Amino acid sequence: MPLIHYTNLIASLVFLTLNVCLFLFPQILYGLPAYQVSYRPLTSTAPSGTSTRFPGAEPVESDPKGEELAQFFSAEYLKNITTVLAEWVSQQRFLESESTMAQLSLQTGIPQHHLSYYFNNISPHKFTDWRNQLKVDRAKQLMQQGFADKSTLDALALEAGFNSRATFFRVFKKMEGMTPAEFNRLRRQGNHFTA
Repeated sequence: MPLIHYTNLIASLVFLTLNVCLFLFPQILYGLPAYQVSYRPLTSTAPSGTSTRFPGAEPVESDPKGEELAQFFSAEYLKNITTVLAEWVSQQRFLESESTMAQLSLQTGIPQHHLSYYFNNISPHKFTDWRNQLKVDRAKQLMQQGFADKSTLDALALEAGFNSRATFFRVFKKMEGMTPAEFNRLRRQGNHFTA
């Protein structure tokens, strides 16, 4: 009977120690070493001319602010992520109604927790803000091409990848400081904006 008691006690201590180690050293789960690296935002444009406002992270020798960020990704892996995301943008996959981080993970083959870490800790923009800015830039490009003059703003919203007019107006106003209708009116009056 005492042998079973000691075995249970040892097993409990091992289990507790493993959980504490995972809490203190979460990189164990990812198998990626943590090290200091500086970064700067990248910019990239899609071949179609759509501005991407791409929030990449390219390791550099020194950050202008002198700040460093502990990262779990190597410079090569970061470059791979930015390349894959730039390709995703160039294919205009952000226009799909299901352009969530989970869908991005499935389409690119990058694990979702790596994308989450990338957008939350490395990129200057959160995923939803980045994706929404891409959609707003697409809507502005379509307005510059006269799409809104031939169709309704509802059709423009759908063409720019938004599921509803209300979401389109809310996001556009947040990103540009004016509604799509105001932007289009100013564009028609001759105050040209760059998409």
